[in-house]
Amino acid sequence: MGESRRFIIPVMGMTKAGKSSFINTVASLPKDGQPKLEVGTAMVSCTKKLQIAEAEGLFSKYPSLEKHRLQFVDTPGFDDTDLPDYEILQLIADHLKASCRKGDILGGVLYLHDLSRDGFTGTAKKNLKLFDNLCGENSMFKVIFVTTKWERRSVKENYEAREKELKDVHWESMINLGAATMRLEKEDHASAIEIVDEVLRRYVNPKNREKKLLDQVLQIQRELVAEKKYLPQTEAAKSLLGELEAHAKILKAGSQGGTFEDMKEHDEKLGKLERQIAEVKLNISQRAGSFLKRWFRSL
Repeated sequence: MGESRRFIIPVMGMTKAGKSSFINTVASLPKDGQPKLEVGTAMVSCTKKLQIAEAEGLFSKYPSLEKHRLQFVDTPGFDDTDLPDYEILQLIADHLKASCRKGDILGGVLYLHDLSRDGFTGTAKKNLKLFDNLCGENSMFKVIFVTTKWERRSVKENYEAREKELKDVHWESMINLGAATMRLEKEDHASAIEIVDEVLRRYVNPKNREKKLLDQVLQIQRELVAEKKYLPQTEAAKSLLGELEAHAKILKAGSQGGTFEDMKEHDEKLGKLERQIAEVKLNISQRAGSFLKRWFRSL
């Protein structure tokens, strides 16, 4: 039978995409002493750290998986209202690194996108780019993009057109590498189970087993564990630094004019960005210094 392992499904996406609610629904929380995951209100995220939820009974149709334990990992979005982006990246990276070292199975990755938000903003692009660099090309077949909040659609709103834009433009390259797309039509248990079933079906697919794809880990896990890189050396961290610097450049270019309150808000945003950039660069220099010290000691 083999040993029991944790079968991990990280759930990612922007703030208020419905990540915590999805996990609560699919895992039927609260139950057996497991509380519900905190769900935010308005545009404020409640996920300040990674939240873990175990689910039972979802492997019943998949005998080869029944010995394992299913865990969902709820992650903060990179547009969190309180936590800096690099701190969020550190949280996610540390957990994925530890999970890989323990021999957990990466069952699949869900990326939730709220269709009730019209337009694909710069923040949405940043989140997606970081997600792409976290996953990497070789593990894209384990990714499912899930569109949420379909029940909020009004007569005037064309959610199908928004979905088509996501598939044809923003997600296209990842879909071409094997990622799938699904709709969470309703926020009920049956709809959530359909999403998880697709993750499990893709995992047990004999074709994937033949290609030896099942043990494929995320790019950031490979970088941190197999390649022994520090976080600042990873593609995700480099991508984040580039995004922060580009955003700061745009803010600086538009720094003139406006009311006193506008200028104050602008300066606060720019200051916050510059502090994040300084933190990332300091982390890079500290890691480089640590490496050089060890190298000299080995001579």
